[in-house]
Amino acid sequence: MHRTQRTEEAQPAEPSPAAQWPPEPALAARLTTLQQTLGNRATAAAAGTQGGGAAPARTPGKVVVGVPYRTDGRGSAHTGYDMKAVSAMSGLAGDVQVEGRTLPPGAAASGAVTPPRPAGASQVRAHLQGVDALLIPGAPSANDTQIASERGTPEDAGHNSADAPRTKKHVREEHRSRAAYELALIEQAKNLGMPVIAVCAGSWRLLEAYGGAVETLPAAERSLHTDKNNVWGLRHPVDVVSGTRLADAFASARPDAADALSGAPVTSTHWAAASEAAPGSFRQSTQAAQDTEVRRLPDDILAVAARTSADGSSSVEAFETRSGAPVMGIQWHPETHLPDMPGRYTDAGRTDPDPAVASSEALFRHFVQAALSYRYRRDMHGEFTASHARPNP
Repeated sequence: MHRTQRTEEAQPAEPSPAAQWPPEPALAARLTTLQQTLGNRATAAAAGTQGGGAAPARTPGKVVVGVPYRTDGRGSAHTGYDMKAVSAMSGLAGDVQVEGRTLPPGAAASGAVTPPRPAGASQVRAHLQGVDALLIPGAPSANDTQIASERGTPEDAGHNSADAPRTKKHVREEHRSRAAYELALIEQAKNLGMPVIAVCAGSWRLLEAYGGAVETLPAAERSLHTDKNNVWGLRHPVDVVSGTRLADAFASARPDAADALSGAPVTSTHWAAASEAAPGSFRQSTQAAQDTEVRRLPDDILAVAARTSADGSSSVEAFETRSGAPVMGIQWHPETHLPDMPGRYTDAGRTDPDPAVASSEALFRHFVQAALSYRYRRDMHGEFTASHARPNP
C-alpha cells in the first residue's frame, strides 16, 4: 500500500490535453467578456418577455444582416426598401447597429439584369462569412419553384404560372436563379445555426426549404389578405400561438401579454399561404416527396406560430422552427412599420403611428438579439480555433 502511494506521488497522472493548453490571459479575458455579454443578452431578452417589456441591456455592437438581391423595380425594391428596412432595425436592441449586406456581393449593380449567383455550396457559404442573420424578402412572381398553384383554382393559372404568356424569358430566368440561390443560402444557414426571418412570399421560399408547400387562397378569402389598390393599408387581425418565439416577441411589446396575442393587427398583401394537410400539420410539397435522397418533412422542425383571426379565414400567418436557431416565416409585412418605412403611420401627415408598430419593433428586436448572439458564438469559436492552432511554446 505504501509503495503504491509513493509511486503515485513520484509519478503523477499525465495531465489532460485541456490542462496542458490553458488559454492565454488575453484570450481568457476576451472569452469571459463574450460569455458574460451573451448571458446579459439572454437575461435581457427573457426580462423583455416577462414583466411587461423591460428594455434590453444596452450592449454596444453591430450585426450584419444578409439580404438576397431582387431585381424588382430595376433593383429599387432591394436598395430602397429591403436594405432601408434593415438599417431601420438599428437601435431597436439597445446600441446595436444593424448593417445590411447584399447577397451575392456586388449584385446591387445589376439593376434589372439577373445577377450572377453561385450554385456551389462552398461559394454560397463563403458569401455568408461575416453575416450574422438572413432576411429573405418577398415579392417574387412567376417563380416555378415557389408558385402557390399545386391546389390552386383555375382563375389563378395566369397569376402565378412560370409559363404565363405575359412572363418574359429573362424574368423567368431571374426568378429561377434567385430561387436556387435563396434555397442554397437557407441550407447553409441551417448548417451554421444562423437566425433567419422570411417575409411574405419569402416565407414561401423558407417553407419550401423545409419541405413544405404553399397554396393559393380561395377567391372568396383572398380579398381579406390583399388589395392591389391599397398595398400598405390593408389590415387584418392574427392570433399568435402561445409558447412560440413569436408570442415572446409580441408579449414583450405590451403589458397585457394575453391581449397582445389575440387579434393583433398586421399589414397584409399576399394571395397565398402555407398549405396544411390538417390543422397544425404542414403539407409536404410534391418536390420534397419525390426527393428520395433527402428526407424533408416540415412537421419535423416547423410549427404554426400565428393564424388569421379575421372572419372567414384561418390561414397560417406565421411559422417557426421548434428548436435550434431562431428561424421564422412571417406572412405579413412587419418591416413596413419600422422607422421611415411606408407603413409607419396611418395618416399622410405622419402623426398617427400604426397600431402594429410596437409588435413589429418587438419582433425585429428579438431578431437583432438573435443575430448578436450568433455573432458572439461565432467570435468565440473563431478565437478558440485560432488559439488552438498556435504551436505550444
